[in-house]
Formats: sequence, C-alpha cells, structure tokens
Amino acid sequence: MTNQEYFGLFSVSMNKKKIIRYENENSRDDYHVYAYRYTPDGFIFFCRIETFFRTAPNENSWKTGSLSSFHELSFVQGATSDTFYLTNETFRPAEFIQYPLISGPEESAWITADPLP
Repeated sequence: MTNQEYFGLFSVSMNKKKIIRYENENSRDDYHVYAYRYTPDGFIFFCRIETFFRTAPNENSWKTGSLSSFHELSFVQGATSDTFYLTNETFRPAEFIQYPLISGPEESAWITADPLP
C-alpha cells in the first residue's frame, strides 16, 4: 500500500471513529486513529493499537485485552488492501487527545480526531 492509500484509509477511520483491522492466522490488530500529520517523507499517523491473540483455530476465539499501546507509524508491515481494512466498529478517542501533540520544525501540526460528546 502507498502512503496516500494509508492516508485515505486512516483519515476516514479518524473522522468516522471506525476501527481499522489487520488480521492474520494467529493475531488481530485493531487501529484507533487519533491523529495524523504531514512530513517531508509523507503522512505519519498516531494510533492506539490493540492486539488480540487466538485461543483456538475458530472464528470467535479472540482473547480480549491482550495488548494495547500507542504508536506513530507511516505504514504497517505486511498489510495489503485484503488484510488491512476499515470495520463498522467504532472507538472512543482517549481523553488526552485534546492536548496538543508535538511536531518537528519541518513538519505540519497534528490533525486530531474530534472527541465524542
């Protein structure tokens, strides 16, 4: 996927508060997109990523609350348009997102998700 394709997917996710999912045989990552900014190298995204692991080989065997962390990223290694997609599930942005995120001197300011009422 190109940086522009990521931007299209991530900006829709952020504006509509929809989860992006990356899934393989053993694990699933849910991306909650909180902000993005433009740099000379392309777009950078700030996300909360929740990782879930399977407890069995069937469809509904995800173990909840496995891992949760915040990341800045510009791409997802191994993701394709078939394995990295927008879901209908919504997320609620973290309260701290109302505080300013810091950018470098040659980077644009962060564009952040509006908090839900």
